Amino acid sequence: MIRRVSAADLDKVREPGHLYQYLGNHYYLGGHVLLIDFDAQGHCAQALGIDPGGADVGEVLLGRQHLSQAVIPADRAESGYPRPNLWVLPASDNLEKAKENLYSQSLTYFMDGFNSRNEWLAQILERRLHLARERFTYIILDCAPGLDSFAHAVHNFAGKAIVPVKPDYLSMSGTRQNTDHIRSMQLRGVDIQIHTIVPTFCMPRQRLDREMLAELRAQHGDLVGNPFPAANWRPKRRPIK
Repeated sequence: MIRRVSAADLDKVREPGHLYQYLGNHYYLGGHVLLIDFDAQGHCAQALGIDPGGADVGEVLLGRQHLSQAVIPADRAESGYPRPNLWVLPASDNLEKAKENLYSQSLTYFMDGFNSRNEWLAQILERRLHLARERFTYIILDCAPGLDSFAHAVHNFAGKAIVPVKPDYLSMSGTRQNTDHIRSMQLRGVDIQIHTIVPTFCMPRQRLDREMLAELRAQHGDLVGNPFPAANWRPKRRPIK
């Protein structure tokens, strides 16, 4: 469904001057998408070829940057990469420092009306990013592997989880921990679902990859999506008779 949106409608996401610079007076949208980089390596902006320019999700979580200062457009139409509806909230190595700072701040959870520091931390994304829910049709959080204290916050904020997994033993073990954690969150009343488990970097001709894929499907059934082949894999061509 396409709807006509004035740039002024998004002034709380991006400062009006920048909106008009990128969007013009009106924009035809099929729904805005916000990509939040929740990995301190900051690969999202780098992969999309955009300069964060000081925007940082860690600063937003600490309350030092407003969302309107940190969300940047990913459109690079002038370079041949038109992404008119994609926006990015980038990360940097500052994210880990921000997490440590927030973990220390959580000691004062009772001052904000929470029952525990874990509850305070679990709600941090909801408190800092609630405006994004109002302004974007879809929000994607790109998270590093791991189940630290902020995994609760991610699962509490997200509605569905897409779990990538490489077909090897260690990655399979990590995926099992991740899916078990999500299911434990469901039992606690958190409204999150496992949408898809996506096998990645697959080499279909390798026996180990086929065995791992079979085990993955045996464990998770229809939740397992079609595998993404490794970048250097090419299907074997049959000779033309």
